[in-house]
Amino acid sequence: MSFIKSWFGVQPKRETTRAEMDEAIKRLVVPELRAMGFKGSMPHLRRPADGHYDLLTFQFSKWGGAFCVEAARCSSSGVNSPLGCIPADKAKAWDMPVRQRVGADLRFGDHWFKFENADPNAIARQALAELGKPSLWEMVGTFPKEWPKDGPKIGG
Repeated sequence: MSFIKSWFGVQPKRETTRAEMDEAIKRLVVPELRAMGFKGSMPHLRRPADGHYDLLTFQFSKWGGAFCVEAARCSSSGVNSPLGCIPADKAKAWDMPVRQRVGADLRFGDHWFKFENADPNAIARQALAELGKPSLWEMVGTFPKEWPKDGPKIGG
């Protein structure tokens, strides 16, 4: 380490681990989601509402240093997916045909919360701020709550 500092004149940044980010999410984000009515445990949370369930799924990158959150909505009667019927209280955001990446600028855009060289608490607060935006849930409310009756179109 001292070699790197003396050679390049900079102190290398300490990388935030997945465990540290996971702990920050569980400590800072999950209690607030519970206060918003979400139930379940990481990485899948659900919020029952009038006639539907709001769904959240946290997913960490297999290459490390980033996570995304997907939001969706299903009918309170559950999800009739190509894999069978899934009760609403067991549904996951990725069971739905349309999902929104939390923090994406555009509908159906991509967004990852990058934490590898960042304060995990700051990143957790960033994710929480995005999850609390009414515009996110208004957009998710426009998505279909079921798969098409004739199933997904594969191959055109």
